[in-house]
Amino acid sequence: MAGELFGMCLYGSLALGDFNLDQSDIDFVIVTKGQLAEKQIAALAVMHGEIAAGASKWARELEGS
Repeated sequence: MAGELFGMCLYGSLALGDFNLDQSDIDFVIVTKGQLAEKQIAALAVMHGEIAAGASKWARELEGS
């Protein structure tokens, strides 16, 4: 799957310097070189679940596209 990565971009309050620890989330976008296979999408869904279940407050404040 790593070979499919084209780029990543952080945007929103964290990128613009207006981040608030009590209110902000972390906005990002990830672009792939092409459409991912169903197996890759399923693996990403598992990874997302593991991150969301983590102890970090920020795991639930990620807004990715």
